[in-house]
Amino acid sequence: DEQDDGCLNIADYNFLYDIINANEVEYFTNKKVIEIVDESHWIRDNGDPVTNRLIELIIIAKDMTTIPQSLVYLDSLKILDLHNNRITGSVPESIGQLNNLKKLKLNVNHLGCHDYDYECSDLDWAPECCITHCDDRDECSGAISTSIFELDNLEEINLSNNHLSNIPES
Repeated sequence: DEQDDGCLNIADYNFLYDIINANEVEYFTNKKVIEIVDESHWIRDNGDPVTNRLIELIIIAKDMTTIPQSLVYLDSLKILDLHNNRITGSVPESIGQLNNLKKLKLNVNHLGCHDYDYECSDLDWAPECCITHCDDRDECSGAISTSIFELDNLEEINLSNNHLSNIPES
């Protein structure tokens, strides 16, 4: 039973579309929006696009480089798992507005790093390969918004193996 793109909540659809456009890597090439997430990651309510909401976004080891700012509109999201990708820059502050979020996994990326040299090492993550840290640039920050750690429903968070400058005490 294949879900038609027209039956998705417009904010969720636009976010997935933004992921495809912002990440020029092989995994996203020639994909339809609905093809980058598993059908089980949606809550469906009789085909009503207002209530057909994305609840899990799991994209692991697909060389994703960017998290679009439109993430803020995924207010039904419970799981955000983008670990083992190539995401650089800041941890989006908008994650701190996702009040339904229970699990956040952004580990093994390059968050907090503005420029990363992928040819520096054979390892997926090597701190010495970060050429320019975000804290040395105006375009991004290695700091994490404390609002993320204040989310009431957040049960699991993993930000390890990044280049972050401040992970608040638990």
